[in-house]
Amino acid sequence: MINGEIVFRIADEKEIDVRFSSGLKPTRIIKKGEIKKFGRESKNQWECIRSFNSYDGFDKAVNELLSELYAVKDEIHTYKQEYDYIGITVYLRSDYGQMGCIFNEEAISKIAALGSELSIDILSGGKV
Repeated sequence: MINGEIVFRIADEKEIDVRFSSGLKPTRIIKKGEIKKFGRESKNQWECIRSFNSYDGFDKAVNELLSELYAVKDEIHTYKQEYDYIGITVYLRSDYGQMGCIFNEEAISKIAALGSELSIDILSGGKV
């Protein structure tokens, strides 16, 4: 079984104030210093998250989020000039060692049009 999240994230040292014309809202907002990882404090973060719990769910979550982001791609390009980081992270979780994900041609085209970084983090439950 595979599960995880797809996260569109905007991060910066300064406060993040974004408003998308489509009404896209953050799922989570993290204020600078609320989270510490490896002894470092977090930056301010604006996150839009889609969760999944199967390979089919992954496809649905990717397509849904990318469609929403693609609709405001020009706004995202404008925000890229203002904030330190804008990107997409895919978190894959499984208790088993063999897992992966596939991005179809349409998804790759949308990610490219966003000019966004894509990161894939694989987190195993230890049965590897």
